[in-house]
Amino acid sequence: MSDIKVSDLPGVGRSTSYKLSTMGLQTCLDLQQVPLSKLQAEFGVKSGEALYKHCRGEDTKKLVFGQVRKSVSAEVNYGIRFQNQSEADTFLEELSREVHNRLEEVKMKTRIVTLKLMIKAKDAPAESAKFLGHGVCDQISRSSPLQIATSDLDSIIREVKSLSRQLNIDPTELRGIGIQLTRLEGEKSVRPSANALDKFLRP
Repeated sequence: MSDIKVSDLPGVGRSTSYKLSTMGLQTCLDLQQVPLSKLQAEFGVKSGEALYKHCRGEDTKKLVFGQVRKSVSAEVNYGIRFQNQSEADTFLEELSREVHNRLEEVKMKTRIVTLKLMIKAKDAPAESAKFLGHGVCDQISRSSPLQIATSDLDSIIREVKSLSRQLNIDPTELRGIGIQLTRLEGEKSVRPSANALDKFLRP
């Protein structure tokens, strides 16, 4: 720990790093020489204690295992330039396929489909400073709750296109599109019961 820079410690941002440097503290070894009381006086009770422990390799945060994924999403905010609604719809289908693939990877179903759009701001120039970048944009979103959880691609595409029609944005003004699936539920495999198997196998 001695040679690790204080700027590399967890929770040490630009302002904290600058303040530590003005105190002549560059490494964990330097920081270890400072009493807890002084660190708390300079950075506050919690932050001072965190610095005191982290420079010694101590972290009392509990490890959390097996966290349940809450959402999957896919977003593109570069190179979005559509000439008409047909091009926008084709892109929505492709992005829906991408987010569906990610949903399949985690073996989940979704109950809420959200469409997020970045729209060129009214006062923004026709083209951004960065080639094909999104530039200055307004952001809007709309969600659609589903009656039952689904992982069906066609259902996701249908909801995304429906949300797009509801928002009714000129496709030539779009600069970014995102699709987010939330309220995820695990896929439940359905196994026939013993009685069902008996009935099926019974002559």
